[in-house]
Amino acid sequence: MDIRKGLLRSIPAVGLAVAMTAGAASLSKAQTMGDVGFAEYHGAIRAYELCNDVTFDQDAYNALERAINERTSDTMSVGESLSTIEQAQSEAFDMVFKYRCDSEPVGRLLALFQSDLAPAVM
Repeated sequence: MDIRKGLLRSIPAVGLAVAMTAGAASLSKAQTMGDVGFAEYHGAIRAYELCNDVTFDQDAYNALERAINERTSDTMSVGESLSTIEQAQSEAFDMVFKYRCDSEPVGRLLALFQSDLAPAVM
């Protein structure tokens, strides 16, 4: 009986970990495929913040989320979305500090922000 209880407790945790790992879309993968998606938009927001030394407030983030939702077909769960956002922001942070804001890969993110997302907050 004790073994079953232990298994039942661990199954949801394992399932959540698998779902979060499976839902974590890679920003670099989205860029290579040429498909602008949820992850790339969130990477573009983070790159814009870092390169322009700004931080968006909650109202601006809400407007940016609406703009992203209009352009993507997000069918991820909340956990998958959060995991994807965290990974995209982390990758954008790494790109900015590895390549700098005037590089081609970061420039693509900044151009994406300007063309698709800036109108939502400016």
